[in-house]
Amino acid sequence: MTLRWCRCVILVCIAPTGLLSKAFADPFPAISLVIWRATCQLLRQNHEKFCHGAWLRTPEYRKMLPVEMSRDRKVSLSMRQKLLYALSLGLCLALMASGLHAAEESREVWLLVDDRTSTLHVYRGNQEIERFSPVSLGRGGAKRLRLSGSRATPTGEFKINWINEDSRFHIFLGLDYPTLAHAREAHESGMLSEPEFYDYLTYYRRHGAPPQDTVLGGSIGIHGLGEADPSVHQRYHWTDGCVAVTNDQIEKLATLVRLGTKVIIR
Repeated sequence: MTLRWCRCVILVCIAPTGLLSKAFADPFPAISLVIWRATCQLLRQNHEKFCHGAWLRTPEYRKMLPVEMSRDRKVSLSMRQKLLYALSLGLCLALMASGLHAAEESREVWLLVDDRTSTLHVYRGNQEIERFSPVSLGRGGAKRLRLSGSRATPTGEFKINWINEDSRFHIFLGLDYPTLAHAREAHESGMLSEPEFYDYLTYYRRHGAPPQDTVLGGSIGIHGLGEADPSVHQRYHWTDGCVAVTNDQIEKLATLVRLGTKVIIR
């Protein structure tokens, strides 16, 4: 492969990411523009290797070429050139998809529950868009590993995997506790026996969600007050392990999250 071809393939793959970064407020738009212009220049220099057929005959493309290069003619591509063209196109599309996915992730809503400040933060990417305080956690405190009946709130990273809008706590956003990481740590620490850990894994593979009847407990989530006393909520951690907010706050929260929303409790 010639040096020119190496440069063409590399720049064709990089250009879309430059455009995407510019579209999503990249702090270095000038670099993106330079990459794109360099790519266009190399494509013009190597147009016979990249293009054939009707596109060469379009007025828009012919305006980009010198007069001696704009005549209609058939372009014959070798197998190597076709493979290189297909590879560069595939890499280009993959980079575009990756850039779009990263941009989408940067706009995702996620929740952070801070036990120390009794606060629930709502973020979109890195920007805080809502804050609820005070929130109530379990009467047993916040712990990485908790046993059923301990009334402790588990810490770690979770996802919302079920939503009950007709709960006795008004609205209930269920979490995927105990996660695989919690179960593995509990097994390593001896809290989960070998047969119990095997049963956990079997259930998880079969249902795509953790069982709720292990020694680690279950039915952990974020919910409203329902008919509970708001004055108690303001002064105490009163739940059996969940995170509680007011009814108005859980209604607002339910409009911001969806199944799969990340929740971090620390």
